[in-house]
Amino acid sequence: MELINTLNLSEIMNFFESEEDINNLFKRMEKENFPPFRRIFLGSNFCSVFFTRIDIKYYFNIIKFALNNNLNITLVVPIINEGLFEKAINRIEELEPYFDYIDEITVNDYGMLTYIKDKYPKMKINLGRLLNKDTRDVRYKDFTEIRTIPDNLTFDKILLDDTKINSLEIDVTHSNIDLNNTKYVIGVHVPYLYQTYGHICEYASIGLKDEKKFRPNHLCSFECKRTFIKYKSEVANYIKFGRTVYTKVNMPNIFNKDSVRMIYFPLDYLERGKDE
Repeated sequence: MELINTLNLSEIMNFFESEEDINNLFKRMEKENFPPFRRIFLGSNFCSVFFTRIDIKYYFNIIKFALNNNLNITLVVPIINEGLFEKAINRIEELEPYFDYIDEITVNDYGMLTYIKDKYPKMKINLGRLLNKDTRDVRYKDFTEIRTIPDNLTFDKILLDDTKINSLEIDVTHSNIDLNNTKYVIGVHVPYLYQTYGHICEYASIGLKDEKKFRPNHLCSFECKRTFIKYKSEVANYIKFGRTVYTKVNMPNIFNKDSVRMIYFPLDYLERGKDE
């Protein structure tokens, strides 16, 4: 089976102040014998505040690096709440001049799926990892070690055909994944499974009065992007980064597919520090 390697810089774009920072990440990964990457993902799967409010320069840094290194680009759009919808549209329009190079958009809700399909009919659309509703809990080995067909491979066929879906993205919810010879490009997020996430961000509540804490989509100063919270248990270790709790998982056994896109999230390299 062919593994197509891609790099997921969504969620972590603000760690890269320049193209040189991204190049340093690539060099460190090359030292550990990572195969060459063919594509970069930018944007966010989980946070509409991050997607809409982070300085546009971070998008441009990654785009410029990708163009200089002949890498394809995927823009990742999170679930957008009503209050930030206009800002999300403005952000996508800011990136529109680069749509000759951004050749895919990953969406994580059906509203944005409809918008992108109608506004950019030639754009390839991927269904993101939040649209994969597979049960996930690494604590239950009897469950995670069974062989399963991912939930989003069983979407309504009319929906998939009508929207001309390019790719379906999944997490490693099970150690044995049957892709059922699907015609779609399958993107597998590694090496971290997102265990859970929410719209209420504890970091954004820092400094607010008690009666104003813990409300959805608070504006913030991206305190979460400077913090890792680790949880340890007898059966699994977790990292909370931003709104999301992740668990590190092993590569799955994949059946009934000739090629798979691996979407690598370099969280380990950020923990070690940029200057290592």
